[in-house]
Amino acid sequence: EGSEAAAKGLQVGDIILQLNEIDMRDMTKVDHCQVYLSSYGWEDEETIQLTFQRSGEERTITIEKVAY
Repeated sequence: EGSEAAAKGLQVGDIILQLNEIDMRDMTKVDHCQVYLSSYGWEDEETIQLTFQRSGEERTITIEKVAY
């Protein structure tokens, strides 16, 4: 709540299918951890394209990268 992703339509319960060019549909938990630990390889990216599914419908949004 209150995030840019929420403002662009992402909701609790949505299924994340793809982050930029990384297709997450068939990943195992280990695959997810490896992608996370590698910082997704987006150090130089300013935005992230996120594709998600809700009620069988896919939607793609672009959000600004958040630096922690």
